[in-house]
Amino acid sequence: MHTATRKLAAIAILVAGSCTTAMNWRFSYQLGASAADSTILATFSVALDVAKWLMLPFATLAWRKHRPRAVAAFAIWFVATVYSFTAAIGFAALSRETVAAEREAQVDLQNTLQLMRQSPRWQSSAACSDATTMLSREFCAHYAEVEAKLNGTASDADPQSVLFARMSGFSPETVRTALSVFLAIACEVISALGFLAIMINSPAPATKAPAKTWTPPKWDPATASNKKNGTAIQAVRTTT
Repeated sequence: MHTATRKLAAIAILVAGSCTTAMNWRFSYQLGASAADSTILATFSVALDVAKWLMLPFATLAWRKHRPRAVAAFAIWFVATVYSFTAAIGFAALSRETVAAEREAQVDLQNTLQLMRQSPRWQSSAACSDATTMLSREFCAHYAEVEAKLNGTASDADPQSVLFARMSGFSPETVRTALSVFLAIACEVISALGFLAIMINSPAPATKAPAKTWTPPKWDPATASNKKNGTAIQAVRTTT
């Protein structure tokens, strides 16, 4: 992988990891019974999420030389990932439910205004532009109060879930749950496996060639006897 591409991927993974860490903080903070308990739980959740980023690469690097350390790092990564995954699901589900509830409230306000426009008071007051009687003024004041609470023109409480429900045939609640789980899976896969995916391969240790050892030749009695006889004949010739 090119160096610039690896740097860009590392930045993207850091951003995704920071988002999952923020999700874990916000969700875990809501679980505490007091401010101190919430802070402790949120801090612990952040620590686990950061450990999730790094433990799998550590386990991979330590696998060749120190298997027990690698197993310990993998166990920490697994526990941290599972905890972070449950927190991400909780955060995604809570956020989607909150947004859906707010949009549903907006839809109810729109329906209320439509019903009020069909009231005789709406007609008699010229669409609340000429409220002369006490009842008309009270009606128009209530209409203005409801209209002030209307922030948008949402047609559905959760348009994404409604659309996927129509396409798949499942209920909007089932689709909403599936989308929350999918969001959590996407966040955790990127933050938990990202650094392992872009980690630089460590070079394989060089294997030394075995040193050559000198091996004495095999003992041959016939050769030794011939050499001895030849030496004796040479000595006789020298003396003569």
